Amino acid sequence: MEGKPVLRAPTLNWDSKGPREVSSTKEFFNLLANLEVDLKELSQMISKMSDLLKRSLDASSKSDREQIQDKLAQLSDDIRRLSAQIKQAIQSFEADHSLLRQRGDPDGNLSVRMDQLAALKKWFIKTVQHYAEVKQAARRSMKSRIKRCGKPILNKRPTKSKLQAHNQALWMTRPSRTKASPFCNIQPT
Repeated sequence: MEGKPVLRAPTLNWDSKGPREVSSTKEFFNLLANLEVDLKELSQMISKMSDLLKRSLDASSKSDREQIQDKLAQLSDDIRRLSAQIKQAIQSFEADHSLLRQRGDPDGNLSVRMDQLAALKKWFIKTVQHYAEVKQAARRSMKSRIKRCGKPILNKRPTKSKLQAHNQALWMTRPSRTKASPFCNIQPT
């Protein structure tokens, strides 16, 4: 996972002057197999991101946190890039299928191609949803950590009874409070 993922996306077989060519059945299945490999890579990258997000919460030093944040930023960019490439490849296949419907299917395997693409698309959608869940879980964890870190500060605030006791003690220990003072019998409220 050290290197950047490489997607072997289908080439767009079209000339700006003429109609688009549909990929052959053999080419379709080769490209589909490559997309499956890329989807597995995407899933692994998301798992790695989940682990890094957990480690970032447990990192003790600032340099560790910064290093993990740099890795997370790079990984997030790679995930977005690979997701966009896979999405583009799926859309290209869908355009192929649309053209096959319009022009006729010489091989007679449009339904097989559509079923295979539907399964791949479903897998891609689940992977993207898992990515969103990982990001959401990380936000929840960070939010709860911030709450836990903030609670001791909130709990250190004095209660009303503690404030009253403190004020009473201050009132009684003032140097101006002598027996000769006309206000010595007045109690603070």
